[in-house]
Amino acid sequence: MVTDSAAGSPGREGPRKRARLVGVLGIVVVVAVGLFCGWYFGWRDEARGVVRAGEMCRGLPRGTATAETLNRVLPRSSAYDFQERTYDVDPASRDYQTVCVVADDAHEELLRATVDTLRSLDPGALEGRVWQKGERDKDYDRPEAGISAKVNTWTAMILVPCTPGEKGDSEPTSLHVSLLLGRPLQVSDREARSTLLSMTEALARQAHADAKCVLPSRLPVG
Repeated sequence: MVTDSAAGSPGREGPRKRARLVGVLGIVVVVAVGLFCGWYFGWRDEARGVVRAGEMCRGLPRGTATAETLNRVLPRSSAYDFQERTYDVDPASRDYQTVCVVADDAHEELLRATVDTLRSLDPGALEGRVWQKGERDKDYDRPEAGISAKVNTWTAMILVPCTPGEKGDSEPTSLHVSLLLGRPLQVSDREARSTLLSMTEALARQAHADAKCVLPSRLPVG
């Protein structure tokens, strides 16, 4: 004799198999989506580009230390492009201006380094020069460097004395040295401030020497 229970088993087994199949397919879909997301947001990235000292603009601090710093802190990119927008160095006329832009593989500006001659030794000449973009971080420090200095997580600026005024002949001059980010550095806020300041100090020392400034730079010993 066949019982009702035995007769009904095949009917109940069908839904259970379908449920197991749906569960397995669900797991496969989740894993596949995870793999795709990993590939799309990271694994598919090309190898990170390498900054080499010999490829940098003249408007950046020279040497391997700067290249090593940029390799450590810049946002990831398959290549880095150094664009020397301006390099006008004429100590005889006391004019000095350099602009170096570092861009990524999508031509997006990552960093801009600028040195300008100002006809002033007034600490107030530092304010407002490139600070609009830097104001995204309102919490800035005023380190002791040059005539005046300012740094946050987006920018660092130092005003460095260069030449004294001569009676009835010329005005005193200073060098306005700045680094401004287009995108945040890939480090903590504290390290971003420290990195921007140390690089700006190095650039200020270099510009002070190249411009043949006669006034002491008032910069920390590097």
